[in-house]
Amino acid sequence: MPYDYGKGHGCPSSKPIAVFNKETGKVHGCHENEASAKSQLRALYASVPDASKEADQTALVKEQVAHCAAFLIQDHHPHLADVDMKYSTVAEAAGEHGMFQYAASRVLGDGFEVRVAEDVWMKLNEIQCLALLDHELFHCAIQDGKPFLRPHDVEEFYGVIARYGAWWPGGRRFVMAIQMSPGHIGTDELGGFYGE
Repeated sequence: MPYDYGKGHGCPSSKPIAVFNKETGKVHGCHENEASAKSQLRALYASVPDASKEADQTALVKEQVAHCAAFLIQDHHPHLADVDMKYSTVAEAAGEHGMFQYAASRVLGDGFEVRVAEDVWMKLNEIQCLALLDHELFHCAIQDGKPFLRPHDVEEFYGVIARYGAWWPGGRRFVMAIQMSPGHIGTDELGGFYGE
């Protein structure tokens, strides 16, 4: 049962996001925000037999990732507009020592593959989903017509930052960027984050 969500479908402006069946068009609920719609999607998938449940969730996550990535590429990563981008998923985030990898990017032929952990994606709100994908798309760079993975701007341990602050060259710009951000996006409930 291929469920999805989106605006319209006869929902009122107070709850504009519909959860619906793509095959039948039947609306299963109207929601104020995407987090609420995703919650209903999870409940609907819970009622689907296991094999089709996993396939539907994988298809949903891949579709959402591709949609969000297209938005981000258009608005923030135009250098990737004509690059072959592939999106894939894994069922669960890989992790060790309390740190989990929610997503990863790699060079694939003349383009890139972005892989996302389905279990994490389904827990994130819309802003967090965009931030996760934006992070991975920042890794995807082109130089002299060839794809390569750009390293992180900042990589440091929480403990060092807690003891010494933003001590590294450019640390002040990093702190200013955090202070100017529209809001704090926490991931403590999901565990730590690291990327490739």
